[in-house]
Amino acid sequence: MAICKNRKIIYIHPSKCAGKTIENAIFGFKEGLKSDHKSLYDYSKIVNIEDYFIFTTIRNPWERMVSMFFDIINRIDPGRYEESDFNNAIRAIKNNNGLTPLVGKRLSSGPIVEMLKINGKIRCDKYIKVSSLERELSDIKDKTLFKGSLKKVNAGKKREHYSKYYEDDTIKIIEDLFKEDILFFNFKFEDRR
Repeated sequence: MAICKNRKIIYIHPSKCAGKTIENAIFGFKEGLKSDHKSLYDYSKIVNIEDYFIFTTIRNPWERMVSMFFDIINRIDPGRYEESDFNNAIRAIKNNNGLTPLVGKRLSSGPIVEMLKINGKIRCDKYIKVSSLERELSDIKDKTLFKGSLKKVNAGKKREHYSKYYEDDTIKIIEDLFKEDILFFNFKFEDRR
């Protein structure tokens, strides 16, 4: 679990949002350990979350789905898809009403705001953009004891800009699926196709 009861901090770990890097830097998790993608609701059953500083990492959902897809084909389930299957995998999400065909029934793979809700309300003290991770972590080092140096864990190889993987219909599928994140965090599809 990404919780420190002494420092009273909780990290909500959405899939493909630099979570293992955070867990390593802040909580001392070792590489190779399975991450715990608990929602805030899950933590609320363990501790009084009102006493805790809660933070999470956020990432553009179109970029995040490309990262998730490549994690599946390169690490989690090699051979399940080919790189050229990306748009068909995204279409399968629409045809099956959710992420289950791509990633299974993990809440952490869906909209980030869903992981942050308690009684329908979002509760989080700091949202850290994956794109500016080190700088934004430094902003909260007094709470987290972050020492200012990150070792990327579980990072995929450099790829083309995420937009180059999408077709028009799959852009819309992700927009519909992650509408709440897109509105709340003001994400945009940056088209470089």
